Amino acid sequence: MRAMSSLILHVLWLVPVVNAGSQAASQGLDDRLRVLQPLVGLRCVGILSDIEVSMRMESILNGKAIKRTSAATAIDYSDETIIYWDIERHELAFFEVTTRGHVARGTVTAKEGIVVFHGRLVMPERTSEFRNTYELMSDGTIKDDWHNLEGEEWVLGHSIDCVPER
Repeated sequence: MRAMSSLILHVLWLVPVVNAGSQAASQGLDDRLRVLQPLVGLRCVGILSDIEVSMRMESILNGKAIKRTSAATAIDYSDETIIYWDIERHELAFFEVTTRGHVARGTVTAKEGIVVFHGRLVMPERTSEFRNTYELMSDGTIKDDWHNLEGEEWVLGHSIDCVPER
């Protein structure tokens, strides 16, 4: 049950494919957020255990932040994540709140086409360290792999192919 709960909670870290009509251009995305520009204005859909999940990202606050919204309506779940430049730590950071009252915080990095969210998930029953990686595949699909740190080992929680909405 714990593994399934982790899968459902983290499946929504889906990342979309590149879209030339990005809202980032119209909002003048902050230079420090530009590494994520290919994600802005996009939508994608993935399946986990026969549950459809959707995600979208948009530039907000005149390009000073990016909002990611995820939903799995079949299980009455959604979350919102704000990605921003942390002026104190000089790094990209995120903060997420879910309809289940869970909170996640951490950092965002991007290198060689792979975006990594790394942070802590706080739930009433436990707190865990996680990392979520997203890789754009040659066919336009995003490979979404979520790992939970158990002891000293990163354990795969889910692996999802996220395809762009048509």
